[in-house]
Order: sequence, then C-alpha cells, then structure tokens
Amino acid sequence: MPDTSERSNPYEKAPLYYPPSFIRLKLSPVYLGMDKNLYNRTVRPYLTHLTRWRTLLARRSLSRGEPIGAIARSLGYESESAFSTAYKRVMGNTPRRHARLAAVLQG
Repeated sequence: MPDTSERSNPYEKAPLYYPPSFIRLKLSPVYLGMDKNLYNRTVRPYLTHLTRWRTLLARRSLSRGEPIGAIARSLGYESESAFSTAYKRVMGNTPRRHARLAAVLQG
C-alpha cells in the first residue's frame, strides 16, 4: 500500500475560499434535489464542520490581534456582522470579546 502521509488533499483548502452564502445556496436540499432526511445525514454535518473549522481559524487570528473585518473577509464572509453571528453561535462569545480577552491575557 502506498504511503499517503505526505500526499496533500487538493480539496483541503478549497471550501475556505467559497463564501458561506454560496455554499448555503449550492448545498441546499432543493438545489441538490435531495430528500430532506438524506440531506440532514450527509450535507448538514459537512456544513457544521465547515463553520466550526472557520471559527477555529478565526479564533487563532483573533488571538494574534488581527482585525475582525480582515478575518471575516479572509474566511469568505460577506460582512463582519455575518461573521460575528456565526462566531457567536459556535463559540458562545463575540469575536470582539475574544479579541479583548486575548489582549488582556497577552499583557
């Protein structure tokens, strides 16, 4: 069996560059022509994972002191507000609060 540990996945970074609204539209059950139950078992977990992944990337950037607007744009969000809403849904705090806490902890 060939060693795949060093082989990169070409799709690994691809979802990051699509705005969440584009993904929501293209991966909706109506657009895909899928039964709602099948959609909930297959596509929805992917979208949940994608949102969580973006949020964790944002948390790391916020801890480094990067501006919230720049982080939102780099992750493909259409606005800072949309980013803040998604971040708060996953993390329980706003990105601004996380940035303030990180600044206090860093001194």
